[in-house]
Amino acid sequence: MVKQILNIRIMTKSFKELKLPDFIVNTCRKIGLNTPTPVQAATIPQILSGKNIVAISPTGSGKTAAFALPIISKLSEDPYGIFCLVLSPTRELGEQIRDQFRLFGAGIGITVSEAFGGLSYNEQALIIEKKPHVLVATPGRLLSHLKNATTVSFK
Repeated sequence: MVKQILNIRIMTKSFKELKLPDFIVNTCRKIGLNTPTPVQAATIPQILSGKNIVAISPTGSGKTAAFALPIISKLSEDPYGIFCLVLSPTRELGEQIRDQFRLFGAGIGITVSEAFGGLSYNEQALIIEKKPHVLVATPGRLLSHLKNATTVSFK
């Protein structure tokens, strides 16, 4: 296995320059995000071009938007069925990720659901059966749903 680490310094002036759709650019502007952070500028174009990315960046540097914005951009091209599964190590981080997807995806009306421990298993199962666009889950709860589900598939 070959491991490649890139240290990319990109100065991007706006989210528009990252080739994101207008509804995302407008949402960013409305919430006061006018300039991409370094992790966003480095990763968003790579993700939009189909590359897999592993990014390490400090807390509060915009990592969630760095992966959520290009995912929402691609989803807007064909919003059908479960498009994205985001695994989170904790419920608390999962809730933050879910909220970011809802905020940035509001412009196209994406559905974002969660599968975390501590919430009603049966209610979650019903929501997952409806195939939200984005499912944010903790590994244990997702595994439980996959073992017990009859129609949910991530093929």
